[in-house]
Amino acid sequence: MHEAGNARTKVRRSDWAEVLSDLKAISGPKAQGGGAFPSSFAEALWKKRYPSLVRYLKENFPYLVAFVKYPEEVRPYIYTTNQLKRAGKEVKRRTKTIEVFSSEESLISVLYLVLRNENERLGQRRLRGFAKSRWEEEG
Repeated sequence: MHEAGNARTKVRRSDWAEVLSDLKAISGPKAQGGGAFPSSFAEALWKKRYPSLVRYLKENFPYLVAFVKYPEEVRPYIYTTNQLKRAGKEVKRRTKTIEVFSSEESLISVLYLVLRNENERLGQRRLRGFAKSRWEEEG
């Protein structure tokens, strides 16, 4: 879960493994439901130890599990932020070689070209499960 990184700052290191497994159970790629926040998580010891974390998860739960409405084959692609991280690294790599940009427009043009190349690269990928789920929706 992407929010697990944010939650990590609110949890003691000794409790992190347990909290992470509970977070994955309620909002990981194999999560069920998507309705109300599961009370089993809030009623566990986390509510006593980390009330701000439980409050945050309760308030944002519908957004954290929005991907559950999509077919299970597609969820890992929605759930992950790997492509975003990769695009950020590519932008950093390309702009790092240019010490000084002559103007704001030159920076924007470099960003545009880098992101366009990333978009083309990702557009050529075949993602497993998308064709099957699209066929099931139409049929």
